Amino acid sequence: MSTFWALAGILMALALLFTVVPLLRKHQLVTVDHDRLNAEVVKEQLNELQADLEAGKLDQQTYAAARHDLERELLSNLDGSTGHDTAPQHHGRWAAGLFAVLVPGLAVLIYLQLGAPDYSAREAEARSAASSGQQNAHPLAEMVEVLAQRLREEPDRLEGWLLLARSYATLDASKRPLKPTRRRDVSAATRRIC
Repeated sequence: MSTFWALAGILMALALLFTVVPLLRKHQLVTVDHDRLNAEVVKEQLNELQADLEAGKLDQQTYAAARHDLERELLSNLDGSTGHDTAPQHHGRWAAGLFAVLVPGLAVLIYLQLGAPDYSAREAEARSAASSGQQNAHPLAEMVEVLAQRLREEPDRLEGWLLLARSYATLDASKRPLKPTRRRDVSAATRRIC
């Protein structure tokens, strides 16, 4: 059983390594300059308008109105601040601590509820009983003796004699003679079945 728990502990440590270590890593701070981003988007839209004007898809008046709208939108989006937002830095330490406690705890709890924690103890008892010769194989031998007694009482049942022969072979008791009480009863049973 100690081998099982050692292997289970190793696998648990490996599972925790894959779940907890990424949570404990330092994450890069992401900074976003909203003003710069807005300016890039408007610049791209102005380039598309210019391309549409040159391709003849827009007339000069429509182009001027669309350009004016884009410039006004850019001015309303520029807030004049530094423009840098930092993404909140979330530390995964609380999640790592939670995983480090819950994963092994739940695994052991589920094993105790659904697994077989006393399996190794039962296996050790079976091994000691087998080595001391106390193995309980007597129920089969007792059933074979009951069958033999029944066949002594009803010797004309061929199926019973065949079953008894197979049972003795199974019990490695093939040295016992299969002597029907009367030979003619066995031959009569054989004729009825065949």
